[in-house]
Amino acid sequence: MADTQITGTLSADESISGSLTANEGIDASLTPDEEVSGALEVKRTRSIPTNLDDLGDVDLDDVQEGDVLQYDGEKWVNGEGSHGGGTWGTITGTLSDQTDLQNALDAKISSSEKGANNGVATLDNTGRVPSSQLPSYVDDVLEYASLSAFPATSEVGKIYIALDTNKTYRWSGSTYVEISESLALGETTGTAYEGSKGKANADAIAKAYLIDDTAENAIDDTDYFPFYDTSATAKRKTLWSNIKTKLKAYFDGIYSTFSGSYNDLTDEPDLSVYAPLASPALTGTPTAPTANAGTNSTRIATTAFVQTAINGYKHPYLLIREGVTASAGSDVRIPASGTDSKIYPGLQSVYIPVAYSDTPIKFSQIKVHSGYLNITMAQEVTNIDMGVMIIT
Repeated sequence: MADTQITGTLSADESISGSLTANEGIDASLTPDEEVSGALEVKRTRSIPTNLDDLGDVDLDDVQEGDVLQYDGEKWVNGEGSHGGGTWGTITGTLSDQTDLQNALDAKISSSEKGANNGVATLDNTGRVPSSQLPSYVDDVLEYASLSAFPATSEVGKIYIALDTNKTYRWSGSTYVEISESLALGETTGTAYEGSKGKANADAIAKAYLIDDTAENAIDDTDYFPFYDTSATAKRKTLWSNIKTKLKAYFDGIYSTFSGSYNDLTDEPDLSVYAPLASPALTGTPTAPTANAGTNSTRIATTAFVQTAINGYKHPYLLIREGVTASAGSDVRIPASGTDSKIYPGLQSVYIPVAYSDTPIKFSQIKVHSGYLNITMAQEVTNIDMGVMIIT
């Protein structure tokens, strides 16, 4: 027992086995078989430390109750214990009071839930969910030439593809059920037309029906024109030469005097049987559209238009004054006294003086008053009968 130090007194009945050397605090040496009788006085030649400060690798400073020893890499120092309400990392207070830490822990999943049933899926080293954690139908996809080629019975959870229609099915336990109603490519009812064929058709339609107005080309007999065939209720096309043949036959039926080719008309129709536009000499009973009453233009006035106009006028009205004698420049009033309702200023009427004698009367003006006229004579008259014709 190297460096063993004994303090106090050993009684006689206490035995020491082994040997003690002098530097261990025993004067002289004892062999293992030697007995010591009586009291053995042991001298203490080295001090035993009774305080941590006495140890060479311990440096204590302001020791408080609850401090614990912590090794800083060189020596042991005192520090606050984590169980005593001191600091633990960046968390202060007792661990049981760390609500922020508990909230952080509650926001995380338990490691026991990773890859477990009703838990969360994990990722492999490629960042994907391992197939062992995926449903069986995800990687169980089987392809067959057609629906009729599917197995008679199948497994639930697998996906079956019919290559002829590209439709997908699942096994319900008794029959195959299409997973989602979809349109497959085809040219029958319930299928979708292939895109490349659809585009080709659209281009053909555009070529047949759309006009490129950036170029002007002469039509020749080999050009095609579209038309709708009502007998077949379908769209058709025909050559320009066919159209010309149809047009010629049509016009030949209307104008029988035409002969030859319509490309170079060698025979012109006899226009002498038609009236010219300028100064036509019409015979027979020609008709024309009847203008509305009151029309004032260069249009032809039919008998119906003239009759309507005549019916719209009143018959002439004559005022007479007998035995009139007047000098030149004097006024003759008609009627001689009183008024007449046919005479009124502002009425669009025509007043024509007339004389019942062999010598015409001359007058210079007619003044229209309310209910009577004043006729200014241009000559002297003696005892003549005269009057005024009023046309309204």
